[in-house]
Amino acid sequence: MAVLIFVLIISVFFTLPVSDIFWQILPLPKLVQFPWRFLALTTFALAVLVGRLPKRIAIIVAVLTILLALPFLKIDRTFYPESYYTTNDDTTTVQNEYMPKGVKVLPTQRSETPKTVYFPGIKVIVNGQEVEPEVDDNGIVATSGKIVFRETPIRLFADTFSIFGLFICTFFLLRSKLGLN
Repeated sequence: MAVLIFVLIISVFFTLPVSDIFWQILPLPKLVQFPWRFLALTTFALAVLVGRLPKRIAIIVAVLTILLALPFLKIDRTFYPESYYTTNDDTTTVQNEYMPKGVKVLPTQRSETPKTVYFPGIKVIVNGQEVEPEVDDNGIVATSGKIVFRETPIRLFADTFSIFGLFICTFFLLRSKLGLN
């Protein structure tokens, strides 16, 4: 219980401006990137702590939390066309952590022409035949043709494993709800 309270206090602290000095001297920006990522720890710790409260007190805490949060909630009904998301540089990662290993020279600006960075699973269709793409030193697919993305064996295994796990969880949930233990 004390550990959860400590995690809650520390995680809230690192989301507030008062923690700026720690963001400057600790390696937090490289590890966490954004202060609001600490809210995941806050949410977990708070959920467990409130879950340990007596039911009536937990309901009072939940209602108070909702009432106190209402003035800060804002519904943004701004709709952007698909092109906004496919061309917005802000949707990329901060430190190229998703850049494939084959990219030896990281881009410093947006390319003038559309290019496809090679990821495992990318194939090129040339004259109706699937061919392995040639990749240059920058990780760009250099083979001309229609570029398609196929599942790799490991991704296919992971997808299958996830679906199987979902069925197992659903089975046990339904079994317990129907009293078939």
